[in-house]
Amino acid sequence: MNSSLTAIELGILSGSLIWGVTASQVFSYTESGKRDPVWLKSFVACIWLMETIHTAFSWVYLHTVTISDRDSPGKVGNIEWSFAACIVIQDCLSAAVQSLYAYRIYKISGRLLLAITQWIGALLRVIFILILLGYAIRAPSFEAVVHNHRGVTIVAVATSAWVDLLNTAMLCCVLVKRRRSGMKR
Repeated sequence: MNSSLTAIELGILSGSLIWGVTASQVFSYTESGKRDPVWLKSFVACIWLMETIHTAFSWVYLHTVTISDRDSPGKVGNIEWSFAACIVIQDCLSAAVQSLYAYRIYKISGRLLLAITQWIGALLRVIFILILLGYAIRAPSFEAVVHNHRGVTIVAVATSAWVDLLNTAMLCCVLVKRRRSGMKR
């Protein structure tokens, strides 16, 4: 249990530090992004709010494991509501950011099909994580969910990786193409 708890503590501490950096960037953006469209400002605000909630739930989970249930060392593997909420929020955040990247790639390249493919992948990611959440509500532990629903778990992670790789590859291709055409002028 000690190594699992140490990993959880270090992960939450690191995540909180990253949240602090993100918060300072958001406040900086409020000054520098005054000309941005309202939808983009709202998107940034929503992402920051969800990150704040995610960080708070992470600390609630850590408190539950280390303080509230400290006499039950086996509870680290159990699925607490705050842990499940963190996972769902994280996947929704990732899908939203992946979708924004897909939109930006569409705006740069003009190819709607690429963006639609990425949006479908981001939506599938959220659907698969919600399916896993449905299984997790009834499961005794995180290990049981992964073991009993290995296929859905693999598909959820693979879908996320696929969208990330597609976003990265398409962004690189579009930027290289623009660089070449820009250098010809």
